[in-house]
Amino acid sequence: MIHGTNSNNSHSKHLINAICYGHPKGLSRFCVSSFTFLKVLLAITVLLEIASCGAKEQNKTRAPNILLILTDDLGFNDLGINNNNKEVHTPNMDRVAQQGIRFTRHYTSSVCSPSRGALLSGQYPARNGYRPNSRGLSPDVTTLADLLKSHGYYTHHIGKWHMGDTVEQAQPHHQGFDSWFGFLNQWRLRGRQKDDEIILGNPTYQNPWLESSSGPGKRFKGNLTDILTEHTLQKLRELADIRQPWFVNLWYYAPHEPIQPPEGYMRRYPNTPKGKYHALLHQLDDSIGEILKSLEKSGQVENTIVVIASDNGGTNKYTDNIRPFFGKKVFFNEGGVRTPLLIRWPRHIKP
Repeated sequence: MIHGTNSNNSHSKHLINAICYGHPKGLSRFCVSSFTFLKVLLAITVLLEIASCGAKEQNKTRAPNILLILTDDLGFNDLGINNNNKEVHTPNMDRVAQQGIRFTRHYTSSVCSPSRGALLSGQYPARNGYRPNSRGLSPDVTTLADLLKSHGYYTHHIGKWHMGDTVEQAQPHHQGFDSWFGFLNQWRLRGRQKDDEIILGNPTYQNPWLESSSGPGKRFKGNLTDILTEHTLQKLRELADIRQPWFVNLWYYAPHEPIQPPEGYMRRYPNTPKGKYHALLHQLDDSIGEILKSLEKSGQVENTIVVIASDNGGTNKYTDNIRPFFGKKVFFNEGGVRTPLLIRWPRHIKP
């Protein structure tokens, strides 16, 4: 479907053509406004094919790193640059939008697990009979992480999974990830134990129970968003020294409820449901900013594709975070399925 030379200098043109599926002449207004998670997958996989061929011919550059940041329940109006929303504080995500591409009609499924299943499989949720359940994708499904590993990538998952937890085959290390750190679903965050089994409870950001591929789970002291961010920063420092490209799949829980921002952020906003929500969003944006700064400090920024997206629309519960649309998370109205999507790759994607 995509045609062109294998020259490394043409990577950005091929990426744009992959994104603008059916529009080989370039980045038209139509293709900017009709993006989906599936086309993200298409763009990345085509890019990898090109990068792989180019590296073999020229042996000058390696394939780009990929940092995929997935937020949870981030609505269209939660991004400041959308609607020029002055109520929210998202300068770091807005800066990514200005430095790369901001998609104004990006569609997902209307709820968490099916949307994540589509992202990892490259297929519509119904194709795999997928709905929110605890068994996850079939082991026969080739995931995005599987595909990237076949291209020589080191793959690491961080944060929320919600793609299956009752069978080991559904966990990240059986779905293409070399390693992982986070939580298999939000009801495991409290980690209450009985006979070595976790008793599912209400989600929490405070002192979460987190698990990993390297050992048994344990309780971590602090705020969930901060813990995931610190782990990501440490992992990026480690990855700066490896010779292979990497794929870091960072799935935050914010701004999903319960709305529990740290006290330092809460002091900046009114003590109202809306104020608390904006404080949680502020913390999320600051965390993303720290991660982007770490890429700059380690010299990895120009060879890293950064993707920021949301799994589904906002809840519209604490503030009007789906404006100007009707609907909300769980429903297939516009507000439940149209979400932010940003892609940045310096010197390859023109702002």
